[in-house]
Amino acid sequence: MWRNPVYEIMRDRALASHEIPFILTDKYKNVPSSVKISAVLNRDERFKQVGYHHCAGLYSKKSHRVLFFGRSDMEYEDFAPFKAITEVEK
Repeated sequence: MWRNPVYEIMRDRALASHEIPFILTDKYKNVPSSVKISAVLNRDERFKQVGYHHCAGLYSKKSHRVLFFGRSDMEYEDFAPFKAITEVEK
């Protein structure tokens, strides 16, 4: 159920796996974790992995890689924030 709104949002840019739960919180009561969201989007052929970006935590100095997902029928920039490429930009 939650995949369709996420699919529509990805029209403008790819989404990080950790930001999707925050987007879904407004619409759904039981929101899956970012790990579960990543597993579901990896199995759904409408979505693809766009790339990784290093993010730093609030309380630690260690950075970690965050996976970004986009739509399979669209092209995205090669760097974060992975904006969608329109036909004019190609």
